[in-house]
Amino acid sequence: MAQGPRWALLMSDDAVAEKILVGSGPAEAKALSREMSNFDQEVWDANCNGNVEEGNLLKFQRNENLKDVLLAPPGLGMCGNESD
Repeated sequence: MAQGPRWALLMSDDAVAEKILVGSGPAEAKALSREMSNFDQEVWDANCNGNVEEGNLLKFQRNENLKDVLLAPPGLGMCGNESD
């Protein structure tokens, strides 16, 4: 289960979203996410892939090192598993 402000906003919990945004990091966000009482699995399932895709896009756009690894020619950047 996600523990970020977007998740809280998706579940219409602005108070928890605000606490997560001003919090100290992932551990606190995870703890705050447990305060939510209106989690809806169907809403999450319908929206989670788009949220993950957008988060990854933003991460790679903002970090040149990660972007370079992602765009490197095959075999030069990311780890892979080859079988013989």
